[in-house]
Amino acid sequence: MISTLRLVSRLRTSSGCFVCRKRRKKCDESTPRCAGCVRNNFKCVWPAPESVGVKDASSTATITISPSPADSNSPFADDSSKVGRVRSPMYGLPWIRTSMDHYLSIYFRDRFMTGVFRPNAHPAFQDPGYLILVSAQMSTTMGAFLATAAMHASWANPKFRRPAIRYYNSVLAGLRKSIAEGAAKGGEDWLLLATNLLVLFEINKGWNTGHNPLGAAPHLDGLAHILKIRIGEESKKPQEFVHLQNKISAESFVLWSSFLSLFYSEIDRVGDTINWNDLNIYLDRDVFPDASISSNSPLLVLDWKLHGTIFEISRLSHKVPLETSSYVRGRELETELIRREKDVRFEIPNYASPGQTQDVLQQILLYILATQILVFKTLRPETRTCNPRIREIVTEAMAAISRIEIEAKTNCGPYFCWPLAILSCAVESKANISSLRDALKKVWLVSYCGEVQRVRNATEVFWQKVDVEKGEDDFNLLDILIYQGGMFKHPSMVTEWGKSLYDRNC
Repeated sequence: MISTLRLVSRLRTSSGCFVCRKRRKKCDESTPRCAGCVRNNFKCVWPAPESVGVKDASSTATITISPSPADSNSPFADDSSKVGRVRSPMYGLPWIRTSMDHYLSIYFRDRFMTGVFRPNAHPAFQDPGYLILVSAQMSTTMGAFLATAAMHASWANPKFRRPAIRYYNSVLAGLRKSIAEGAAKGGEDWLLLATNLLVLFEINKGWNTGHNPLGAAPHLDGLAHILKIRIGEESKKPQEFVHLQNKISAESFVLWSSFLSLFYSEIDRVGDTINWNDLNIYLDRDVFPDASISSNSPLLVLDWKLHGTIFEISRLSHKVPLETSSYVRGRELETELIRREKDVRFEIPNYASPGQTQDVLQQILLYILATQILVFKTLRPETRTCNPRIREIVTEAMAAISRIEIEAKTNCGPYFCWPLAILSCAVESKANISSLRDALKKVWLVSYCGEVQRVRNATEVFWQKVDVEKGEDDFNLLDILIYQGGMFKHPSMVTEWGKSLYDRNC
């Protein structure tokens, strides 16, 4: 039986999006976002196909939910896994066919998204409404949506790992088909969302160098191409606002490119695909003008140009020994980091009481200190952990870590992996190693992200290679930071059988 919720207000017409109907405005009926909603930066909510809808939090639209064929005596129509009976507004939407699909759609909203976005982010960034609407129209986007949720869930329940790979493979097949048939031009919303989700899938999977040497690299490169196309289109017809999906995708690209480049040199090529300065069309503008700067940054919080500096230094670290021009540029970046550190230390006393701002400033300081270690080693390849400057930076960084809260409400996810990975190659004492081990464990327990597990496994391998108490000279931990293939391609990570050690638990 179809159940219908009564309307709070009568709709003016029987066509157009719900937002235009409620506002009693004419709708040009262009999907997935009509011109009126684009102009006013509203969420464009449409009636879902076959009388099945998802209610927007701010609308009074009708919701009609039909019983799904999967809603039978069996908790799963395909009996693929016994995770329990789940009901959600997504029942009956296209591409959502099994109870596992429904479970994962709820998991994505309630468990996954809450760990991806920063706690300071505007609540609208976590609203999956637009993603669901686009996914309801494109099976490829829906597949990426479910694959990412399943991969993240698989760390707590391994039964989800095989379905995650199955969803993922179907997405790749769908993308190849769309490209071959000319259905994907490069700037579509569904393609942007699907590609960003594929990046998150690889990050949550754990990069398996034995079987998938490219990992997130092709997806980040694809995301760069898509953003480049969209930026080119928007430059022809400038908008007064930034669509939140453009903001999220641009910050996602900057965040993961800058962090993953340290681990895998394949990521370096995305810097040649798009000019990072062109991203300011999304990164320097606010989605919500009346909200704070930090509320308008769902992933980065800090100045996005610092991530540009991190990415540039990571690329330089893969070119050691440096040519003259690269060395000069490295010294310029080193000077810039010193200036940034002074600015942050000047701000910290202004927020003496514990709170979100103080925590963010400590995180920024940690990123800067870790980057200083990387650039110092890149410019001076002979440097060892006993170098006075390295010891000074490590001491300051460990103090910053002790002041940062790593808990569920922090929503830190894998954001701390990058600075902690660098510090793991710079510490000398067992006390510091123990502190880093505890910090990585906390990050893992609040994120269950594959990237975190990879860093944990890698650091244990590094520490086993050197006796930190005796200070043996046969293995220099800092050399790992400037390995041309990236940290996770370092020879110490490979067994005599040729398989990466950190793949054992991935």
